[in-house]
Amino acid sequence: MRGLPGLAVLLIVVSGCSSGLPPEPPFQVTPEPTLLGTPVPQPSTRTPEPTPSPTSSPALGEDEIAIGENVAITRDGVSWAALRVTDVVIERSFAETDGRGRDTPERIGNVFVAANVTISALAESVAFDLAGFQATVDTGEEVTLAFSDLGPKPDLLPATLEARGDSASGWLIFEAPEAGRVLLGYTSDATTTAPLEIVLRGS
Repeated sequence: MRGLPGLAVLLIVVSGCSSGLPPEPPFQVTPEPTLLGTPVPQPSTRTPEPTPSPTSSPALGEDEIAIGENVAITRDGVSWAALRVTDVVIERSFAETDGRGRDTPERIGNVFVAANVTISALAESVAFDLAGFQATVDTGEEVTLAFSDLGPKPDLLPATLEARGDSASGWLIFEAPEAGRVLLGYTSDATTTAPLEIVLRGS
């Protein structure tokens, strides 16, 4: 019986610890304080990415092709080659990097219209020459093929593409009036259908 008082004290302590019911949700959690205190959110310093401005493409006529698109050249009714312009540069003159030399159009009031051209063979033994590349303006008047040592390089040179899939690329330079549409196509005596034209400049 001497152990009963101690047992009574133990029961009182235990019952005091377990008398409460378990907490029910929702639970609220309070963050533990830190030595540095509660962190304060900082505003973002990231600069938003710029949105590219849309570029307007020249309006195309029924038989006109945009820059970057392929146009088929037919010879004797058969697909012969594919023509594509990937880039166009329009300048009043071409100058050396040190400014000592400068090429200008031969005719006053003209500008250089340079086109980066790729021609790909759709048949075997596709031989092309520069005279076949013809650029015209709105009136249908042909513009002059020009040459400049200071213009974009490499130049497109006459060649023969021996196998299907072979291609040649380079720049052609024309002299054209300062304003007005400039169209490029390829034709020769053996081409039996009128080629579609690529719009080099829309206005």
